[in-house]
Amino acid sequence: MSGGRFNYRDSTLCEDIFGEYPEYGLDSDSAKKCAKRVRRSSPLEDAEISELGFDVFCLLRSYDWYASGDTGRDYYLKDVAYFKNKWFGKTAKQRVERMTNDAIDEFTQRIKEAMGVGDENNQ
Repeated sequence: MSGGRFNYRDSTLCEDIFGEYPEYGLDSDSAKKCAKRVRRSSPLEDAEISELGFDVFCLLRSYDWYASGDTGRDYYLKDVAYFKNKWFGKTAKQRVERMTNDAIDEFTQRIKEAMGVGDENNQ
């Protein structure tokens, strides 16, 4: 059925709130990049809460696809395990350290982009 168990209201609401379409496969590079953009834009005026909210919508999307027969239960359970480990399997200090490291990586990447480092056209 291609997802739609919730009549796409979940996906529409996610886009309205976070400016991103929810993804299943929370451990994918694409989903991680979306989560970083949400954290950076912080639409709920708290980076961690914004990312958590977005991840909940992604988990709903994963369930939607599983329940609709588009993916197997194993894909959904993999996303559940990833979500739980990311948000419940760590202490607050570990989550802050992860966010700090992500912010440093993001800042470093922006500096490199601004300086043209890594861009083969500018070297």
